[in-house]
Amino acid sequence: MENEKIKKLVHKYLRGECSDEEKQILETWYNQQVSKEAISDEINYQFLEQHIWNKLDLEESKKIRKIKYIPFVAAALALMVSFSAIYTFVVKYNFKSQEIVIVPGSSAAKLSFSDGTEIDLNELTNGERIAIGHVNLYKNKDGELIYKAKESKENLFSVLETPKGGQYQIELTDGTKAWLNATSSIKFPSNFGKNERLVEITGEVYFEVVKDSRRPFKVKTTGQLIEVLGTHFNVNAYHDEPNQVTTLLEGAVKIDAFRKSYLLKPSQQLNLHPNGKVSVSDVLAEEAIAWKNGVFQFSDENVSSIMRKLSRWYNVEVVFDERFVDKRLAGSISRYEDVSKVLEMLELTNTVHFKIEGRRIIVMQ
Repeated sequence: MENEKIKKLVHKYLRGECSDEEKQILETWYNQQVSKEAISDEINYQFLEQHIWNKLDLEESKKIRKIKYIPFVAAALALMVSFSAIYTFVVKYNFKSQEIVIVPGSSAAKLSFSDGTEIDLNELTNGERIAIGHVNLYKNKDGELIYKAKESKENLFSVLETPKGGQYQIELTDGTKAWLNATSSIKFPSNFGKNERLVEITGEVYFEVVKDSRRPFKVKTTGQLIEVLGTHFNVNAYHDEPNQVTTLLEGAVKIDAFRKSYLLKPSQQLNLHPNGKVSVSDVLAEEAIAWKNGVFQFSDENVSSIMRKLSRWYNVEVVFDERFVDKRLAGSISRYEDVSKVLEMLELTNTVHFKIEGRRIIVMQ
């Protein structure tokens, strides 16, 4: 069996996520290795043995220990993970980080209404429908929230919020789709007005706007107003970022900021600086929505900026060593890898190193 598959199975076993079939596969592999592999002198046998028995004690306390696992444990204790790749994987990223595996974020959000009603959208199952007054909610098979509303004198305002380690997708009443990155929000009415479609956002949101020439779609953030008819664009307006960044993928947008108006063309990006400076540049627009497509894309980006993204997505605390000097890095990796894999990629540059302590990541030179 390939080392990579074995490493994944060991990882799952230490998290208590192996199925019976996977445990049997791992048991068979270990038994085969006992008969043909030499035991490495570099393995800390006592440490690994105690860890394995601790795992068994935990399983027993949960009433899930089974007799058929004993041969697996015996074989494991005899071999003590002979492949150095597995040893590195288990010790460096599980024992060193106190066995807390920092997994990527997932679909998670809360929907609040102006009448005080709140819904934890994680509790809605795919295919479920619910009604809140004149508002109808439907969570489709892909986990997207479809928001519809009947005409009513009562125009509720709704706020969709994602937590740290969460993202969400919603289709608004006009058919416009919005993707929210972690720690983001969008505020919108149950029914848009006759002259405009106005929403307010914080954090990062990607929009695919349905065209309506009679009612321009407007996005309000702190310090700017973005107006479109029908287009695809991304807005990054996190409060802890130095600039607000709007990137246009297709169509056209007009941005009002600091008493001036700016017109963006496709593959252009507007940077709104807090000191009142505004800059427009040509960019690879797809990089701005890499997050929406499940990818971390770092292009000549400060380590501090990269770590803010990781902090939001993995819901971790980031601490910088006092000797840390900010540098610029580049790289690309799936957002659905465990955080250790992302840190490994960044360490390949030999310009930055990391230490994991529980849910804290320490950034070092």
